[in-house]
Amino acid sequence: MSLLWPETISIGLFPDHCWIKRGRLEAAHRIDAGALGAPADLLGALEQMLGAPGKPLRKGTRLRLLVSDSVVSIATLPWQEQLMAPDELHAYAQACFEKQGLAMDAGWTLHAGFRQYGALGMAHAIRHEWLEAVIALAKTQGAQVRSVIPVSACAYWRQGRSSKLQQTLVLLHEARRVSALIYDHGVLQGFDVEPILSSEVSAGERLLRRISATHSTIGSVCAWSAHAPELAPKFDFIKDRLPGAKLNFYDRNIWS
Repeated sequence: MSLLWPETISIGLFPDHCWIKRGRLEAAHRIDAGALGAPADLLGALEQMLGAPGKPLRKGTRLRLLVSDSVVSIATLPWQEQLMAPDELHAYAQACFEKQGLAMDAGWTLHAGFRQYGALGMAHAIRHEWLEAVIALAKTQGAQVRSVIPVSACAYWRQGRSSKLQQTLVLLHEARRVSALIYDHGVLQGFDVEPILSSEVSAGERLLRRISATHSTIGSVCAWSAHAPELAPKFDFIKDRLPGAKLNFYDRNIWS
């Protein structure tokens, strides 16, 4: 790569597990065990990673941030063919959030869209104050933020087409939650989340129990974890709950 070409760095910000990837080199950062992985904690982790000793960032370096779903609010959007203008889509997404009891005022930055014609769309909203803090922090290091996207929305927009022959789950594991995107013949059917209260196993079992009650022929599961490979769960609860499903493991930088 030319020395004049801006470098692009991938960063993951998740409770307990953060990382920065420059080319083929990846460095991990663990948030203090006493911290809760709140947005302020993740901002502190970003500051430490960008300021860590090593190869300095070149001016104009571009940052692509994959962030925890805990930083955002997420809503699925039932298909609406008559939506044409961006402001109509924005208003529709706000209405979908309101159905969940969430009012999206001027303090939120909202993104919404449909990946497939006739299928569910997805919206996510990030606190504007936190997003501005991320951008300002990057500028102090001479870098610019190219994208900030929560993992569920990233999976929705960048996931390759699922099998057209079977129902498929994309299962996303974080330190305090397990989320699932549910596909049927390659089309998104739903999105579900289960908090991890006692153990990831019990949370995963509860999530799969709900999903399998309405989607009884799940043929494959694509599992992703924010944890480093050596710390990622084995997802045995998937084999126990869905013994006939094919299990694939994703690298945590698959959507970088």
